[in-house]
Amino acid sequence: MRKFTKIFMIGLTLFLFQTVIHAQTSRGTVAGTVTDPNGAVVAGATVDLVNNATNQKRSTTSNDSGNYRLDAVDPGIYDVVVMHKGFKTRTGKGVQVSANLTSNIDAQLEIGSESVIVEVTSGSGEALQTSEPVRGGNFTSRQLANLPSANLNPYDLARLLPGVVTATGGAQFGNASQFSINGSRPRGNNYLIDGTENNDISVTGPANQINNEDAVQEVSVQTGLFSAEFGRAGGGVFNIITKSGTNGYHGTARWLLSSQALNAYSNSDSINGLTKKGVFTQNIFGGTIGGPLPLPHFGEGGPLVIPGKDRTFFFFGLQYDRFRSTRDFGPFRVPTQNGFN
Repeated sequence: MRKFTKIFMIGLTLFLFQTVIHAQTSRGTVAGTVTDPNGAVVAGATVDLVNNATNQKRSTTSNDSGNYRLDAVDPGIYDVVVMHKGFKTRTGKGVQVSANLTSNIDAQLEIGSESVIVEVTSGSGEALQTSEPVRGGNFTSRQLANLPSANLNPYDLARLLPGVVTATGGAQFGNASQFSINGSRPRGNNYLIDGTENNDISVTGPANQINNEDAVQEVSVQTGLFSAEFGRAGGGVFNIITKSGTNGYHGTARWLLSSQALNAYSNSDSINGLTKKGVFTQNIFGGTIGGPLPLPHFGEGGPLVIPGKDRTFFFFGLQYDRFRSTRDFGPFRVPTQNGFN
């Protein structure tokens, strides 16, 4: 029993340690200053951060300088509720939190009863990242769905950012393009999934590729001046954040069809002397589903099912790729007539 307890505690410690690292590299920050109508700072104000999708809440208080800060916040849409005795409660709605970015939400309180609620549409906070010198960009799930991607590779969106080009020679391994960030070697890039290392240590580039874009919530790309917590990278930091379940059941379904019937006669076909386009058909089917996850509870009153709403959530994604082609993926070695003889 002691041995089991020891192993359990070691496993729990490693899990918590992993959670801390995950929080550092794939989550965002909400910060700001609380002031009164005259612009004087308000210390000791309660600041609640409520996730619109899960109703999960985090709280903090403003310090003596009126500043508050909430780190390791999951990407998503939030409401920021600021309360203090003698002031009206202020609620900032629609605050967008993105990975590796700080949403600056300042709150100016009005004098009055706490029971009076003043709602303000905050949007995404400041459009520019002013709290940190990091360069780069973030791509949302809507952009992932709307922007074209030939390889179904979320990392490829990085090419839309300044200083990012495909490596000389068009080096590519699998479905993953190789990027040069501000002139650096592709091997200097750091690829992450939910803050966890995803680097191929042999040929460089990402080790695993998420091709189901419906399962991706956000892609964060940092091209310079990023925090030392990421380490390793001399080029850029590519981080894919996957989706999670919410209080509502939501799902997606997709079908991508590629065929020579949809393509033009290419210049390479002409150079190779082909009179017809190579025949191929590729069907990619996929989908996702997520929502609250009820869990059983065995108490004194017997087994019960506890609703997952506001508590536990699940998310599942699946994709199937079927490719057919008459193309010769050679070169093939075939015996000569003498060899047959």
